[in-house]
Amino acid sequence: MAKKEQVKNENRYDKDRLIYNDLKSRGLILFETVVGSQAHGTAIETSDVDKGFVFCAPYEWLVFHQELYQSELRLSPDYVGKEIGSFILQAKSNNPTVLEFLFTPEDCYISNSSSFQRLLNVKDQFITKVAEKSFAGYATQQLSKAKGQEKMQNWEKNRVVRKTPMDFCWVTYGQGSLRLNEYLDTQNITQERVGLVNIPHMKGMYSMFLDFEGDIGYRGVCKEGAGDIRLSSTEKGVLPVATMSFDKDAYSTHCKDYKRYQNWVENRNEDRWVEVKGHNQKIDGKNILHLVRLVQIAEEISEGKGINIRRPNAEELISIRRGERDLESIASWGEIKIGEMKANFQLSDLPDSVPDKLVIDLVKDIRNDVYMGINEIYSFEDANEFLTLEK
Repeated sequence: MAKKEQVKNENRYDKDRLIYNDLKSRGLILFETVVGSQAHGTAIETSDVDKGFVFCAPYEWLVFHQELYQSELRLSPDYVGKEIGSFILQAKSNNPTVLEFLFTPEDCYISNSSSFQRLLNVKDQFITKVAEKSFAGYATQQLSKAKGQEKMQNWEKNRVVRKTPMDFCWVTYGQGSLRLNEYLDTQNITQERVGLVNIPHMKGMYSMFLDFEGDIGYRGVCKEGAGDIRLSSTEKGVLPVATMSFDKDAYSTHCKDYKRYQNWVENRNEDRWVEVKGHNQKIDGKNILHLVRLVQIAEEISEGKGINIRRPNAEELISIRRGERDLESIASWGEIKIGEMKANFQLSDLPDSVPDKLVIDLVKDIRNDVYMGINEIYSFEDANEFLTLEK
């Protein structure tokens, strides 16, 4: 992540933490829980404790100062909260992350409230055929991310370095061509003594002139640190010694890829990177773990078994994360399973969608409880063993 973007995120976290503390002091945090690998049962010794919460927008956000309304608060990359109205709408769309909140095991609860319990009491009514598309979409993302690591890992292996425009230049030589640097070596001359002139109507093509004595004053091919080549003035009647091409599009692609690579190196989770290097399968085991988990949960949903966040095959999933299984084979299995999801859900007895009236009534009743002061907050911090892992 670029430093500017990192500072921007930190500023947002600081601002959102202030809002969170204000909401909590006013009893507007309706539900808070541990999520992620701890809730799934797939945590390993290096796993963080991820948390999430649901809050109610203050009355003034909705009535007097609508510009203050926020649907989401982010206290850190792994600590996110959603406003109850937005949360219920996303639950209606069977967003897997939101359904995870709803069906989190009770031993993960940090706090709950009588108003949020209204939603928990009817959470099963939010399991619908809509889950097919949402879970298939999330599973596909994990598959794409897992395989997307391969290019980055190959770059690491090849010790990629930043290239310059000169690396994308070719010069005519005999009946063929040479890379610019190779051509200059054959002429025993440096790039600073090269003069380039545009060839009209021929994109990326240049007439090349050489200053062997160093007294003409050509500008060279490329200034150090520049992102383009330089043009020079030449005297009339002087013939070029060769023709040079500059593939600017390829150089631009390299710059974008290199920037992605640098961002990846800067932001990669070192523990995960050690795992990937350790099993050397050029595919991210954690993403494949999530792929398998999402596919299996979706399959259970379509079979009418509900949503089981705490995975009964946690040890198997952990072994996948560590690369102790053939990840490519599992990825291929996942692709097949994603393709089968639609048929599985079509054959299920699940309702097509969540009734609009249920959604509207829940949002209204929960907010009314809060604004009328009849919302009770229950804390489970002392009983939540996962919180001790943070300390």
